[in-house]
Amino acid sequence: MKKNNTKKVFSSANFFFLCIVFIFSFIYYYNEWQRNRAINNNSASIIFFIMIIAICAYFPTRFPLFIKTKNEKIDESYYDDTYYKELGFWAQLYLGFFHWTKYNDSISLFSKKVLGLGIKNRECKFTYNNSEVKNIHRIFDFILTVISSIGVFFFAQEFSKMGVVFGLTLSVFSLLFVFRNIILNRIFSVKIGNDEEYNLSIMYPYCMLDGIMSRKYGFAYYGDNSILLQKDVFCGGEILKKYIVAHEKGHLKTSNRVKNLLQLITFIFVTILFFTSVGFMVQIGVKRIEFIILPLVIYAIFLYVYLTLIRKKSEKDEFLADVYAIKDIGKEAVLNGLEAIKKDTLYKRSGVKLSGVDIDRRIEFVKKYKG
Repeated sequence: MKKNNTKKVFSSANFFFLCIVFIFSFIYYYNEWQRNRAINNNSASIIFFIMIIAICAYFPTRFPLFIKTKNEKIDESYYDDTYYKELGFWAQLYLGFFHWTKYNDSISLFSKKVLGLGIKNRECKFTYNNSEVKNIHRIFDFILTVISSIGVFFFAQEFSKMGVVFGLTLSVFSLLFVFRNIILNRIFSVKIGNDEEYNLSIMYPYCMLDGIMSRKYGFAYYGDNSILLQKDVFCGGEILKKYIVAHEKGHLKTSNRVKNLLQLITFIFVTILFFTSVGFMVQIGVKRIEFIILPLVIYAIFLYVYLTLIRKKSEKDEFLADVYAIKDIGKEAVLNGLEAIKKDTLYKRSGVKLSGVDIDRRIEFVKKYKG
């Protein structure tokens, strides 16, 4: 692996993010300050200035205008196979808003970031670089910043009214946050080929606030029949890899995709309806707190029932996937894979159940399976 010297460059992408968050935050908190002053809330001024100071302190570290870059290149003469994936505008936009464990290192939203993967036997090496940034990319960034800043100025005015726009925006961002694991796994994966009729991809070992990469081994994506494997699973030996691939195939083979889609649509629809209904009641001037709280109570009941049903369905799906894996690679291979996970130090450290089902329950289920 050859590495070039690290250098600092101006990030027009972060200039865009800083303008957006500063304009939105200032307009929102300024309107809140004015609203509280109108009702003689003397603490409003203090809160306003504290929030502005906090924003000015945090966001420049999250979106630094000058970032360090290094260009790592995969030695294609050394690795048996090399693969590349480009992350475009929408991927970088999402990472800017929702990938929080490090500062945003995009140089331009209109250039590409490139994931590289080299494979040689059991050795896997990832690279994650910015592609060449041209002057035209910078120009597009500044044009986007000007247009978006104007739009955000007027949008923030509507958002601060706590009406329908507030509710709709909050619901969209909440959904993008809830499904961030799924979205980030898709972004940070490189396709390496096919396994039967399934696409096989390897996930770049990125960091998440909840330590996702310390306890997830593989994912099945129904839209394009994809199986995503953690890097250490793919390059860590055949026992775990063989089991995880067979298990994820089981999910793709046994899951009812229509039912899964309906569940997803139901959750999205009810979530948007909840946030927008609260905003609508505030906008039309509903004053009685019990009417405003009512949607919250209904949504809380919905979440309890929905998550209970999803948890039970998830357990059933895990066992069905293991049954498929038994038929595909044999009971002994499945048990060996589950035992490998149980002994994995990263799994032990995470202190969570694998896919919501205790690993010992899954091992016991496989042992007792007679099909």
